[in-house]
Amino acid sequence: MSTRVRRAHGRLPSLALGLLAWMVGCVGGSGTGSSGLIGAEGILVARVIETQTCEEFEGVDYCPADAPDALPSGQFISTPFDDDSSVGCFQLEASDAVCVFVFSFEPSGFDQTQGFALAERLVGSDGPWDVFTISEPLEEGDEDFDLITVSIVIPLEDESGGELQLALLAFEEAVPDLPEESRTLAELGAETIFLVPPLAALPEVPDEESALETARTSTQCATTGVVAFCPSGVTFEPALPQAPLGPPMFDSPARLDVPIPTPLPCTRAPDDPRFCISVVDMETLGDVAFYLQPASRVRGVPGAPWTPGEEVETPFEIDLEEVLEFQAQMVVDLEGVDTTQPVEIDLVILVDTLDPFLEFESLSDLHETIPTYVFVTAPVLLDIED
Repeated sequence: MSTRVRRAHGRLPSLALGLLAWMVGCVGGSGTGSSGLIGAEGILVARVIETQTCEEFEGVDYCPADAPDALPSGQFISTPFDDDSSVGCFQLEASDAVCVFVFSFEPSGFDQTQGFALAERLVGSDGPWDVFTISEPLEEGDEDFDLITVSIVIPLEDESGGELQLALLAFEEAVPDLPEESRTLAELGAETIFLVPPLAALPEVPDEESALETARTSTQCATTGVVAFCPSGVTFEPALPQAPLGPPMFDSPARLDVPIPTPLPCTRAPDDPRFCISVVDMETLGDVAFYLQPASRVRGVPGAPWTPGEEVETPFEIDLEEVLEFQAQMVVDLEGVDTTQPVEIDLVILVDTLDPFLEFESLSDLHETIPTYVFVTAPVLLDIED
């Protein structure tokens, strides 16, 4: 069975471009008047989780997750959580009222035609559920569902987080067009709803610089927030996902090499000499990536932004034992840099396993793009050419 990752549809746009502000406005939801139907569903959700048995509500089966025997059909959903789980979520700033949460789950016993969605809200809230479409039906020829990885925005009660209630919705066929919010889960039209025990959300601001340094100076990946920072040129053996938080690790021997000449020629852009442009060679082995994008920043300049380069899309059907070669343009922001002196840059390759990257002119934080992996090279010396 393949374990290729399927990302949530509508993956987060740039937090810096305003989604956080939009979500803050929605944290309270529109549930100012709690009806009897909403209250009854809340009581049932708690009871299903406590008794670990299925119940019907408004014509829909509500079942506990991680309970293979709960349904006569044998359908169930495996998650990395238990009754006392807590989950980390990352914020770009400690004052953010929302944060980004990533986890993986695996459906078992479902038909190829079925799709999935996720809903979440804080425990004890009578506000609406936030709804996310996370999986389309399987492609023809697939035998079973992949491990599915979801990245979503969650609200926080306060700086300490709060308890999160997750519901995984299984549809009889493809997921229909769903609203962004729903008063109850039953009205979304799912065939079965699988409930996860309440999770304590623990917000953190990622220590990106430490992760970069670990990847730059060792042969190990370092995970911070929801991103794995890995050294380039190292072959990683298959590993299971990092539960309950973190990106999935590789399911085949994998490597990303960035062979760089010293110094690396970088030609000033003819239309804007504040930038120089170079070509980066990349070699990949195994199930490393589907979208690659270099990003650079000048070393030794406090607050220097990351400048994204050209995105490269790799073939979706690849021989996992074949080494693939790619090239992409790298852009370096030289504004305020004394180019009469040697210029050294940090170079990383951003990797996403399914979604193209959104367009940015610059990044203060690599987490803004929510990559799956960041491959880190050694510092690169530039030969700046006019």
